[in-house]
Amino acid sequence: MLPVDIPYILLVESDPEIAGMMRQVIKGEMHLDMLFAATMKDALHLTRVLRPVLFIINERLSDGDGIALYDQLHQRVGFEHIPAIILSSLPHICQQRARERQVICLELPFDLDDLVGRISPLLPPSSEPQRKQKVALNVSGNQSASRGDATRRPVRPIGSRIHSVLLLKR
Repeated sequence: MLPVDIPYILLVESDPEIAGMMRQVIKGEMHLDMLFAATMKDALHLTRVLRPVLFIINERLSDGDGIALYDQLHQRVGFEHIPAIILSSLPHICQQRARERQVICLELPFDLDDLVGRISPLLPPSSEPQRKQKVALNVSGNQSASRGDATRRPVRPIGSRIHSVLLLKR
C-alpha cells in the first residue's frame, strides 16, 4: 500500500456526471477526497495500491455487478472492515443482498443530504480532516501555535436531488 496522507472514499459509478456531483458534495461538505472509478476493473486496479476508508458502489456497473465487486474487495487482506454504501435502483433486491453483507443500500435517486448523513457514521475517527495549527508571531517575536477554529461548521443543507440526472442517464 502506498502511504496516503488524506483519507479518501472510493466511488465506483459508471456515470461521470453523477460521480462528479457526488465528489463535489463530499469534498465540499465533508472535506474528504474522493477517487472515482467508472468500472469494476478500474476499482480493482486502484485498490491494489490505495486503501479507502469507505466504498460507495453503484450496484449496476457497465462491466458487472457492484455487489460482486464489493465481495471481491472485502476478500482482500486489509479491506475486510472497510464499510460500504451500495447505490441501487432496485432497493427490494439490494436491501436483502446488503443485509447479508452488513452494508447500507441507498435507493436511487437519493437526496444528497441523506448521502452525507449516511457517510459520517461509517468513517473511522482517524479520517476526520486534520485541523492545521496556525502559527502566529506574538509581540515579543516568539512563535506561538494556536489551534484553528475548533468548531465544525454545520453541514449546509443542499436540498437538491440527483433524480433528474439519474432519470436522463438510465
